[in-house]
Amino acid sequence: MEKQEGNRLATWFRDALGRENVKEVKMSDRQHSQPAVVTVENLTQLRRYLEMAPPDQKEASYKYLLHNNVVLELNPTNPIIKQLVSLRESNPEVAELVAAQLFDNALMNADLVHDPRRMVGRINKLLKAVTDVKESDVEEKESE
Repeated sequence: MEKQEGNRLATWFRDALGRENVKEVKMSDRQHSQPAVVTVENLTQLRRYLEMAPPDQKEASYKYLLHNNVVLELNPTNPIIKQLVSLRESNPEVAELVAAQLFDNALMNADLVHDPRRMVGRINKLLKAVTDVKESDVEEKESE
């Protein structure tokens, strides 16, 4: 992937995730097998702080601390990232779902996901998209 295309993808990725959710998105020059990884300064301290946050403030703490600290690094050699370049043009809705899932996967790998249940709806949408299941088919089966 050329540098200019990578920079466009990183900008699109940050916009798709929402600028309030991530400090920065950039193309990585590290050799890793994952499509995306997060880097965080003082990761151990961040995890400890998040664990100690009062239950009623956990979600707000995660959002605030992740926005200010998490950098998402995309692997330009990974096939998923390469395919995302064209997918964002051909199917923007699915591309945004993929971007959000890749971000959450990277957060899970870093042990920075507060509530993984929030991903279930998105994963189901992705599964519907890749299996070409129509919404009306799902609603019909659920009502039976």
